[in-house]
Amino acid sequence: MPAQKGTVPPQKSRSVQPSKKDGISEKGTVTPKKSLSVQPSKKDGISEKDQREEKITRILLKAVSDIRGVMETWNASNAQMNDPEILEEAAKLLDILDAANKRNEWAESQIKPIRSLLGAGWKAFQGHLYFVSNTRMGHQKAREACEKANAYLVIINTPEEEDFVEKLVQLVAHYHWIGLKVVQVGTEYEWQWLNGEKPVRSYWMYGMSTRPEDNVNNCAAITQWCSTPRICWRTVPCGQWHMWVCKMPPNPELMD
Repeated sequence: MPAQKGTVPPQKSRSVQPSKKDGISEKGTVTPKKSLSVQPSKKDGISEKDQREEKITRILLKAVSDIRGVMETWNASNAQMNDPEILEEAAKLLDILDAANKRNEWAESQIKPIRSLLGAGWKAFQGHLYFVSNTRMGHQKAREACEKANAYLVIINTPEEEDFVEKLVQLVAHYHWIGLKVVQVGTEYEWQWLNGEKPVRSYWMYGMSTRPEDNVNNCAAITQWCSTPRICWRTVPCGQWHMWVCKMPPNPELMD
């Protein structure tokens, strides 16, 4: 029907389509973005606990500096800082933060030598540090070399530790002394760790006599040449020259 004079023809309405941008769906709802989870790292054998404590301590130390700066400014320009109650509370806070600073200094004194050892080839496992030599000598000399490093020829207490030490020596196809040897007790002979204890578990290779009476001059070594895990010990004359594995006493800073 033709439009009458003086009237405005109706305009066609345009439908505006919502754009899908920045995670907004056509229905107007926000599409949730997948969150990225950041896995904490454990660097140089230092535990996650130590990393968190170091971060907290750095924050506290900055707070000490900030508070001292504020107090100096107030003391110079604000007579209210002479209020005994304010001064007492501020002194208490500074004592707490100073204690945190001293703890950080102590922790750093403990961690610094550990980092140095890790950089020199020592490996961390369950609170201990281990070192595989790259030279050879007799069992007694190897024992003395470990003691000079404030360590001892490795004493293996658990199957998990045995697995760890076996992996340490895999890169070198040779025998490695451990801290086990035959000693005489009265008229009898027995295998003993260098700390005087008898081994609770043993991991001898098949096909050899491990009777102490047959190994009076022998010590124990761990070898890469074992076809089965946890079957890697063998008897070796103590005077032979072989590599060795040192183990340090436990350190709380390496505990998980």
